[in-house]
Amino acid sequence: MDDRRTQLRARLGRIGVWSFALQANSLPPVRDALASYERQGYRSVWFPESIGSKEAFAHAALLLGANERLVVGTGIANLYARDAHAMALGGRTLAEAYPGRFVLGIGVSHAPSVATRGGVYGKPIEQMRAYLDAMDAAPWVGPEADR
Repeated sequence: MDDRRTQLRARLGRIGVWSFALQANSLPPVRDALASYERQGYRSVWFPESIGSKEAFAHAALLLGANERLVVGTGIANLYARDAHAMALGGRTLAEAYPGRFVLGIGVSHAPSVATRGGVYGKPIEQMRAYLDAMDAAPWVGPEADR
């Protein structure tokens, strides 16, 4: 396990780019931005998932397909936006398609955002713990990929 963590840290780089602008622009300027990040020496790019933004897995797939080297991470994918099974399978699908290049960052969001979606904000640690357990229990028929 430590070896995999060390490898992931190396792939991510010491500093990455987190940008909401990746949500707000169409693919051609985003592709240019990703190329610029690579030229500047960044190894990873992160984006948020919020009300009105692109869906996290679809957006990650666009970003991963728009470059060949950057690690793409959700910062964060909202656990209130999809059930644990969908989160687990979405993450595994991207990990399979882009080995070593996708990091699934999951978070509990904020109470106002959850309420906007019609949800009820729970106790964050309890909510996350139960969600991660449900993700681990999700059946998967695809090839085994890094989690």
